[in-house]
Amino acid sequence: MGYYASFDVHPVSYRGLYWTPCNNVAPPFGVKIGGTVFNVSSADIIVPYVGWNGYTSTTGEKYCHVGIFDMHNNE
Repeated sequence: MGYYASFDVHPVSYRGLYWTPCNNVAPPFGVKIGGTVFNVSSADIIVPYVGWNGYTSTTGEKYCHVGIFDMHNNE
């Protein structure tokens, strides 16, 4: 089970990237270096895709890019 599976609303793959509703909250994520954990905020994980308006679902819901690559979901 990868990181994407821990989202309340699971990200979807589209055009080689993973997307989730922009109002979704990313699960906790941190990197431990030398005994210190550096947490990454949800706002830094769920981001608008630069240079493109992003992905809008058929229901009109706006999706944002998930900025963490999950090797368990590598296509």
